[in-house]
Amino acid sequence: MADLAPNVSERATYQEHWRDLCALPGEFTPSRDTTGQDYAFEKYIEKIGTGETDFDDVFKRNDLTAEYKAQVKSPRKP
Repeated sequence: MADLAPNVSERATYQEHWRDLCALPGEFTPSRDTTGQDYAFEKYIEKIGTGETDFDDVFKRNDLTAEYKAQVKSPRKP
């Protein structure tokens, strides 16, 4: 993802990337869930057993959560 759009932020591109992934096998995207309760982009969730909340880039109830990360370049070795 970063190589295709090196000057665009992770947050600006991950939703398009996820939609492209869903299109390959013909799966629905989060926009199909108009309530955002069962399948959503940018969802706060509660961690099981801790009561803490976390932010997921993609959330699908009883199926998956996904967290996109920007590519970090390794420092150059001398």
